Amino acid sequence: MKIRQWNMTKHPACFITGDSGDGKTWLCTQMAEEAMQAGATVILADPVKGWDIGEPRLRRLKQAGATIIGMDEYNRLVNTLDDVLAANILVEPAPPLILMVDDFASLLWVRQHPEGTPTDMLNRIERLIRRFEAILRDAQQSDIIKLVFSGQRIEKSMLPATWKEVWEAGAHLLSMQINGTYEVFSGEFDMFGNIIYPELVRNLIEQANRPDAATMRMVTAHIREELEAQRTMLADRRRMGIGDNAMQVGAITALERLNAWCAQQYDTTNPYMDSPATRKETTRP
Repeated sequence: MKIRQWNMTKHPACFITGDSGDGKTWLCTQMAEEAMQAGATVILADPVKGWDIGEPRLRRLKQAGATIIGMDEYNRLVNTLDDVLAANILVEPAPPLILMVDDFASLLWVRQHPEGTPTDMLNRIERLIRRFEAILRDAQQSDIIKLVFSGQRIEKSMLPATWKEVWEAGAHLLSMQINGTYEVFSGEFDMFGNIIYPELVRNLIEQANRPDAATMRMVTAHIREELEAQRTMLADRRRMGIGDNAMQVGAITALERLNAWCAQQYDTTNPYMDSPATRKETTRP
């Protein structure tokens, strides 16, 4: 099964990252709806902060059969996982089970920085992490169980050491909000073990090669002056009853197209500025 850019047959786990407001939760819910339409059982969990996708979408997901785990429901998440896994064993063939954990980076952050966190919560988080590890081991040997972990700037260093193989075998998606719409980029490992996003890099290079604003204003002004001069000469010929000059008409058409192209290039904002390819510092949730 393939959902969006995630090939579940090839990658037992999927890590979705991005900044706040970049559509990570939106992508999770879109993938969940597609998975359920394909017959999968879906558990959507955000035990740290709870779901903030709006009641209509939550209701639609529940009606479609998704199990929703909300804020502080650590024990319920573990119990639900056990119940669903046990129920799946009784079904032949067993439907795919997809566990999606949103805001996973916050859970890891609390685990790494326990200061001020109640002991019982830390114990629940550790229990949950161990349960995830057990399921991940099963997922690597099974075509049935798949996992999605979504969070703000998830990094390998934040994960337990035992997750190294899962991280390297997983799919990596970056969600970004570009000019008011969400875009998703697929990641791959470079020779140093870092995740890169080739399509995003290509977009950055293309953006960097665009002319600067001052140059574009100067070029556009010259084009429009010449275009106006050619149109004036053509209008004068027509008033005098002289037929159109084919070369002049062709020049006007070419100038109009060039002017339109310049207008497309004139947007000097870089929608990809704050991306993994340009970011120099990492902040935590």
